[in-house]
This record gives sequence, structure tokens and C-alpha cells, in this order.
Amino acid sequence: PVPGLHAFSVPWASAELRRLGFNRRAATTDRTVAADLIVAAGATYFARLRELQQAHQFHRSLIFNVDEFFVLLHDNSRFTWEKVAKGAKKNIAIAEDKLGFTCSVMTSMAGEVSCLQLNWRGKTADVHAKVENPSDKIFQSHRPESHFQNCSTWRSFIEFFLQKLVPIRQSVQQACGLAALPPVLLLSDRAPQHTAVKTMFPATAEWLHEMAVPPAMTHVFQPADMLVIAHLKQRASLEYAKWLEETVRQYPPHIAADIIANKRAPPADESGMTPVWNKLPYKRHLKYMCLAKAMQQMPQSVVEHSWAMAGAHRALFDETVLHTTGQKAGKPVSVVYDEY
Repeated sequence: PVPGLHAFSVPWASAELRRLGFNRRAATTDRTVAADLIVAAGATYFARLRELQQAHQFHRSLIFNVDEFFVLLHDNSRFTWEKVAKGAKKNIAIAEDKLGFTCSVMTSMAGEVSCLQLNWRGKTADVHAKVENPSDKIFQSHRPESHFQNCSTWRSFIEFFLQKLVPIRQSVQQACGLAALPPVLLLSDRAPQHTAVKTMFPATAEWLHEMAVPPAMTHVFQPADMLVIAHLKQRASLEYAKWLEETVRQYPPHIAADIIANKRAPPADESGMTPVWNKLPYKRHLKYMCLAKAMQQMPQSVVEHSWAMAGAHRALFDETVLHTTGQKAGKPVSVVYDEY
């Protein structure tokens, strides 16, 4: 640790507390669902998927799942640290701090991250061309009053997705020798805006088919909730921690502390990025960069296994996806479909 700076670094403080024997106590989401309800919902859901596949013969490159999530690069607002020694408990709280952003991710059954959405709060200019790792797959939207999704931001994101779909459908049509452009299947949860794409875009009514994942069971049946979101959150947080360490190492403590607290931009460098930071909050560039790097580091196998774990491969194509490495090599990634 750099003398005089440790109080500004939540990750450093967390590491020190773990070293001293403390464990984090955090709030969790209760996803307890009765087994019989899951079985009943799974039977209906998978039967409907098979019916849709038999009727429309979807290509795996045109089967998509979309979900929203929040990335916490660091958060000290919802937990304390507890140490139990000789029957006595001791609690320590770090000064409250929170840094994160709201996203949506669209993946295909073919193992691709099709596109991502970053939803900002406040007046927002495009930072796509100004960051270290720009990506044409990241769409930026904003709301003046909130960073959470609403029908307006959802509509703009889906419009971006539909533009991305055009060359994919044309490619599948050509590769499969089809007379017409192929249909598309979109899986999502039951949020009202998520099940109204054809209402928002009537021109898609003949070829876009929507299917809702069973309510309160997305952690069982939705591909994004298997590995995709967890990977993006973990990689983005690691990129932030790497940036934090580099900032602490590169600058004197008083400058590093101001940069971490978003009170100043880093000094000018050869990239010429500093003038941009005078117009936009520096942390917004940092968040974008963390997400872009996380997406670039997403292995195709993570996406494929997420779809398999949710039972989609068995339901739609009667395929069993196997682990290829490690102790589980040769074993099914998931048997969730066969249980119904």
C-alpha cells in the first residue's frame, strides 16, 4: 500500500480486512422456488420452445436472449465486515462508496455476444470513439432522471439490435439457400417492455417471435443468468481493480486520490485523451472501458455453455453439450432439460 492513500481504496481495504480474518456480510436475493413449480414451469416452457422450433426451424445464429443487469465495480454501501473471535463479534464498516453502471446484454445461441447496452443517467454524449477499447457492439442510451431501463431506452436499444440483425439474417439465408430471410426467436424475462418488441416495431411481426422465460425462474431457465452476466461483472470489476492499482502506482498519493475520487482527470499523456475528459466525466470513460474489455475477453464457450445450462440446446435441437476440459470433460454441461 502507498502511505496516505489506503483510505481511498475500497479494494485495498477489503483485502486488508480479509487478511485480518474478517468476512463480508452482504444482502442477497432470495430466489427460492418450490421444486414442483419449477418442474411444471419447465415442462410447459420447453414444450413451447420445441413447438416453435418445429414450426419455424430457427437457425442457432438467430436465437437470442436479452437481459439487464447492474455492474458494481466496487460497493461498500450494503455490507459490513464481521470477525468472530473467542465467541465475540467485531464489526468494521468502510466509508460508504459505490461505483457501477446499468447494462443489457444480447447473446445468440451460436455463442456470440451480439450487442450490449450502457444506460447512463443525465445528459450524455457519445464516448465510443474516445476510449481505449471502442466497440461497435456497445450501444449507449440515457435518461435524465435515472440509469434504469424504461420503454424509451429499451426501444432505442432494440432498434440498434434490429440493425445488427440485417446482415446476420442475410448471411444465414445465403448459407442455407433459403428463398426468404429466416425468422428470429427472442427469449427474455417478463418485464413489460421486453415482451412488446413486435408492438413497438410492427414491421417485425411476420418474422420475429418472442418467448418469455418462466417468471421468478430466470436463474434456472435464462441463458444470460447462467455464466454470461457473471463473467461480464467479474471481468469488468477486475479491469477496474487493475486501473486502480495502476493509478496508485503511477501518480503521487494526492493526485491518485483525486483521480480515484473523480476530482480530476489524469495528467495529459501521449494519447491526447485529457481534453475529452474536460467535456465528459472521466469515470464514464472508465466504466465504458471496463465493459468493453470484459466483452472482448468473453470466450465463446462461456456463451455456449450458458445456453446449454439453461436447457435450450436439448429443447430446440435435441443436443447435449459436453464439457471439453477439466475433470468434467465428456460430461453434459447441464441435464436441466432432461429433468422435465
